[in-house]
Amino acid sequence: MTILTLYRRILRKLSGHRRNEEDWLEALRADGVQQIPIQWHHAERVRALPDIHRDPFDRILITQAIEEHLVLVTADETIQKYPVQCLAN
Repeated sequence: MTILTLYRRILRKLSGHRRNEEDWLEALRADGVQQIPIQWHHAERVRALPDIHRDPFDRILITQAIEEHLVLVTADETIQKYPVQCLAN
């Protein structure tokens, strides 16, 4: 899991959208989910992405998934238009 996912969830909680964040974090730790740090090459790759999605958080998640050969779990149909493997829920 990228730290960006955690950061985004915290922002949503601060704005009143999420509850039980501590339970979610504990479940991730218990399941052995590993953190994927954002690297320079991830940020550089954002420039090469097609201009389909403007959300900067989603764009860095997409580049991380592409660069690290990971599957991105998302139901966002806009993200699924990128050349990235997605698992939609």
